[in-house]
Amino acid sequence: PYLRDTYPAPINTSSKLLAHLWGQYHDPTTEQKALDEYDNLKLRPGDDFLTFKNDFVRLAGETGKPRSTWKHEFNRKLYDSFQRSMVPSFASPAVTFDQFVVEAQQIAIINKRASERQATERQTTNRQNSNNATRGSRGGTRGPRFLPRKQGATVTKPLSADDVKRLYEEGRCFICREKGQLANDCLQKEKSDRPR
Repeated sequence: PYLRDTYPAPINTSSKLLAHLWGQYHDPTTEQKALDEYDNLKLRPGDDFLTFKNDFVRLAGETGKPRSTWKHEFNRKLYDSFQRSMVPSFASPAVTFDQFVVEAQQIAIINKRASERQATERQTTNRQNSNNATRGSRGGTRGPRFLPRKQGATVTKPLSADDVKRLYEEGRCFICREKGQLANDCLQKEKSDRPR
């Protein structure tokens, strides 16, 4: 109805249209909301950097922050380790806000990749630990060291790699350590395997 010529106060210019729209849709609390959002804006580890940067620029503009303070304010809203990464650029008066943001974005990409790599490594480690725990709950891995003992059999101390090598080179039994016989032909083994 506002655009019709028959309306008592028709909108017939663009400035009247903008004034009308401003009156209809302007929220008087917009500036306060923007200021509250700006005060609470903080980049945390894992947050999307581009979203943070865009929110910062929008809110800094809406709240009327002078552009000369943006670099300082932006740095203040980064998390601590990120701020430490940005010290050389922040300290240099020759680095503008736009240059500072470009460098920060590069560091954010590096941090994100490192974080993803750590998460992948953690998942791999957790999977391996889970597999080892599962294997252990099923009686251990296969092999003679984990076979159940016969009743009354004596337990021999596991050999170190050096002991195995030395016994092998000397041609000695791995059980009784006597020369000239193999472990599966050992008389001491036969005695210990027999039930008492």
